[in-house]
Amino acid sequence: MLLLLEQMEFTDSINIRKGTRQGCPLSPLLFVLTLEVLNRNIRDDRSIKGMKIKKEEFKLKKKHF
Repeated sequence: MLLLLEQMEFTDSINIRKGTRQGCPLSPLLFVLTLEVLNRNIRDDRSIKGMKIKKEEFKLKKKHF
């Protein structure tokens, strides 16, 4: 079961039925491909703001993961 946090509220539960097994050689590749898509969406979407800490704004960049 999976719960997502969206705009400070949890979504309905999602049942996970399939996935890669622990130790599967494809797991790292799938992880990197997923993060690449996430990174592109964050970079291209101007409405996504960074996190502000003491007047400085930080936005997720490739080097952070």
